[in-house]
Amino acid sequence: PLICYDTRSRQVKRFKEFSELGITDDYMFCQVMQNESICRRLLKLVLKDEIGEIRELRYQDVRSAGYDARSVRLDVTAGDGDGTVYDIEMQTSDNPNLARRLRYYQAVTDTEYLKRGKDYIELPRSIIIMFCTFDHFDKGLPSYSFSYICEEDKDIYLEDGTLKVLINSRAADRADDGELKEFLELMNGHISDDPFIKEITREMDYIK
Repeated sequence: PLICYDTRSRQVKRFKEFSELGITDDYMFCQVMQNESICRRLLKLVLKDEIGEIRELRYQDVRSAGYDARSVRLDVTAGDGDGTVYDIEMQTSDNPNLARRLRYYQAVTDTEYLKRGKDYIELPRSIIIMFCTFDHFDKGLPSYSFSYICEEDKDIYLEDGTLKVLINSRAADRADDGELKEFLELMNGHISDDPFIKEITREMDYIK
């Protein structure tokens, strides 16, 4: 393994050998998610909904809201046959700016899909999913889903076509779907005999 001294943190860091990479490592996650079958199935598990045919799979996609705006590198982006676009992220370090980061990711995604002269109604449904190896909210839930709700009347939703989902692998034991539970356990380093997990690990072995 490569050992180096990080001058910013003033710490010695050890980088993994390629054979050690797991699903939570950016490179491996992005490569595995290029498998359309795996990507579609994982989206279905998280959203508990049917997913159309996956199209335009891209990884490490660099985007910006403008020529002088900060650029971001999105882990995995995709669209489906129903017109929904997805940004799928793997996050291994907690940070207090996470919510505003999601806000900016949404902004650059919208900029990508609404060109000059187009009407706002043409903005596609947009879903950001972040797989986290930590519990950002410390509430012990396996997933946290966010959409806009009226403060004065909780029955009123602002239907802007966006959804943000944070997945917490630390609460794998509380996931109500068996396959999703096993994927969260895979994020935690535990490999099961579940057929979906076997498909993922075979893909990982092929990549290695």
